[in-house]
Amino acid sequence: MDYKKIDQIPIFFIVGVPRSGTTLLQQMLDANPSVITPFESGIIVFLKQKYFKKRNWTKADVNCFIEDLYNEPKFVNGWNIDKTYLTQLYHSIPLKDVRYDLLLKLAYYSYPSIYDKSEIKLLGDKNPLYSWFVDEVKEVFPEAKFIHIVRDYRANILSNRIWFFRKNISILAQKWVITNKFIENQKTKSPKNFYTVRYEDLVDNPEKYAREIALFLNIDFDQNMLEHHKKATKVYSDPNAEKVTDYHRDFLGSLHENIVKPINKDRVDVWKIELTKEEIALADYISIPYAKGYHYEAMYSEKSFDFLRKALLAKIRITIDIFIIRIYQKFPGWIRKALRYFSASLYKLFGVTHIFNPELNRAKHSKSTN
Repeated sequence: MDYKKIDQIPIFFIVGVPRSGTTLLQQMLDANPSVITPFESGIIVFLKQKYFKKRNWTKADVNCFIEDLYNEPKFVNGWNIDKTYLTQLYHSIPLKDVRYDLLLKLAYYSYPSIYDKSEIKLLGDKNPLYSWFVDEVKEVFPEAKFIHIVRDYRANILSNRIWFFRKNISILAQKWVITNKFIENQKTKSPKNFYTVRYEDLVDNPEKYAREIALFLNIDFDQNMLEHHKKATKVYSDPNAEKVTDYHRDFLGSLHENIVKPINKDRVDVWKIELTKEEIALADYISIPYAKGYHYEAMYSEKSFDFLRKALLAKIRITIDIFIIRIYQKFPGWIRKALRYFSASLYKLFGVTHIFNPELNRAKHSKSTN
């Protein structure tokens, strides 16, 4: 397709607290023949500081952009786009027409999805990281639409405790509140561009909400959206599949193992069994004032000075974390790489939270106290 036509294709983003069902939505929408939705990479905010305001691009600028793009591990491994092909595509554009958002769209369009495609009418991206950068993503793509997926804070806390380093109930509960608040704040500025769905509703009645999402995105509903697991299971289990890397198999085989299974609601309420009464009570105390807006109900209504203390300390900690991460994403790639390594080392030595790349460390750990 001509680059000018690709430039006219609208784009959307899936946001939400990590472990809220963003990858499920990504796979459902990528299974639609008219949509391309790559794995998460964060390239928009990673490269924005350097290229967003650039005007009068030169061939050297384009080459520099390509090198920076291919220095991003998640882009290289998750998107798996042939560098020679993308380089030729970029250099086929007259320099007078080159823009940051256009180069990004061409990368999205070039993503080799495992799902069969027809005419591409929509580009998409899912990345929990963008939940804290909705304002900056909107700056690059002002007309973009956002799907905000929300999951019961207690189920979200349990899932995060299983897969990520962070175990502290109060911190995870505050992260749920603050992240959703940030998204909701951005929603008030352009409400027609946002659609919110609860994870529990999506898995309980996937066809209803898949149709609603398709309507919101102005695309046709396709049955493959509900049966994405059939193609995913076949492709990701094939060691010779051309469009699949070891990164994909690891990503879906461990962190998101249920994606290659039929949509089900078997684990929706497992938090009631796997979290203790004290943990649920603390999560309820911190999250329920905000969670009521999503029609979640508290199991307990306990209050104590200790709960208040933990809530305040956690709020401070998460606020600092988000502030650091927003600054961190603006650093050059080599600095971010060094910080990730430093952060991981601190965690191993002292238990300091690995805030720069917790998604890369998903081995199951035993639960700790809050």
